[in-house]
Amino acid sequence: MKIAVFGYYNQLNYGDDRLGQALVHALYPHRVVLFPHHENPPPMNWFDFILIGGGGLVWSRTGIWSDITRWLTKSQKPFGVVGLGINELNDDLKPDLLWLVEHSKLFVVRDRKSHQLLDYHPKVNVLPDLTWMIPYSPRTEVPQNDAIAVSLASRHPQGYDPTAWGKIILSISEVVPFPLRFAPYCESDIFHKLGFEKVPPEFSIKPLYECPYLIGTRFHSVVFALQIGTPFIAILYDDKVRRLLDDNDLLDLGIGTFDFDKLSSKLAYLKENTHSISERIEKVGSQLKADAEKLRQLLNSTVQEVSQSIPIKKQSFLQRVRRPS
Repeated sequence: MKIAVFGYYNQLNYGDDRLGQALVHALYPHRVVLFPHHENPPPMNWFDFILIGGGGLVWSRTGIWSDITRWLTKSQKPFGVVGLGINELNDDLKPDLLWLVEHSKLFVVRDRKSHQLLDYHPKVNVLPDLTWMIPYSPRTEVPQNDAIAVSLASRHPQGYDPTAWGKIILSISEVVPFPLRFAPYCESDIFHKLGFEKVPPEFSIKPLYECPYLIGTRFHSVVFALQIGTPFIAILYDDKVRRLLDDNDLLDLGIGTFDFDKLSSKLAYLKENTHSISERIEKVGSQLKADAEKLRQLLNSTVQEVSQSIPIKKQSFLQRVRRPS
């Protein structure tokens, strides 16, 4: 079966690309093609099933959202939604999202707030971020150094300033850059402009294994720290990061977008309580891995159902008359 997947793909953002990898792994051996959601969809004639997700995709009427009910109806293909994060839902888009819920083969969001924004619709499932279907392995030993891995997302409309955070972090700790996005004006550039040393040219997960702690802004920097078991401070620059911590009773590990003066005390709290925090993180990780297995089973059973509903194509005349030589 051939499956089209729409998300924030091919934008040099490793967190989103990891979502795509998770879907490719989960859906194998079906053929999966990843498309960017912010561009108009190509004709769907070649595909048997359409998936939207994962990530925080619902913002405005651009790309697939311009007239989503019309083009999905016109495609005459079954579709589903997985791993969706809904930061906000205006009165213009909400009817379309509820239409998607009603007509989809499955609809999965990754946090409780997204479910609330969809009026707690009974057809909506709340299950972890897709990357939990291919989690990183937990680290087996605690690094014996003082370095801190740091993720700095680019500027945010709510006022988050990566430059200000970078300068403060540099002043209080030895830092190992941990960029997840490598596009111009994103964190790889920010690290260079701030004078960070040894900025990697491409993504590497090593800092979360080699550093005792993480100060993370990017949503997936925190997700990966949970998977690996790295204690962290999460800068709550975007609501999706707050939701991740809130849903898992870890809000004490977050710090507000403008709470620069609290970073030293928050870091001291992290170091003084490393053992208990590590135990909590391990417990959360175990639960999310178990929930991700439910997600995998739901996804696979849906795809199997769709696959069985596709008519078997008749063999061509030559295929029917050809005999082995």
